[in-house]
Amino acid sequence: MADDYQMLEELGSGSFGVVYKAIEKSTGDLVAIKHIDLEGNDDDIKDIQQEISLLSTCSSDYVTRYKASFVRGVKLWIVMEFLGGGSCLDLVSPLRIGVRRLSLTYETASTRSPQRSTDCNHHERTLTGS
Repeated sequence: MADDYQMLEELGSGSFGVVYKAIEKSTGDLVAIKHIDLEGNDDDIKDIQQEISLLSTCSSDYVTRYKASFVRGVKLWIVMEFLGGGSCLDLVSPLRIGVRRLSLTYETASTRSPQRSTDCNHHERTLTGS
């Protein structure tokens, strides 16, 4: 089964293993493959089994699609849909900064002119008093 994929690059690593970007040879689709070292992970195997079980039954546009899983040597391969936007942390961090800036700009505009309405300039994505 591992021969069905062409590994491209490492995307990152986490508590369970390393994630790679790959191509599924039969379809040409990009996929993400998580490699989990099964040696020394006895406590985590139940968590991994639960993750696979949950993902394999989940069908939602809001959840990364599970494609397959198999063992090669001492590594468990979990094949998932590839999402090119990066990790959740990559996506949420700029959002948090943007929300904080928006909130501070609103507070500043409201404090300066409490009697005036506050409009949102969509082009600049900043709040201005009018």
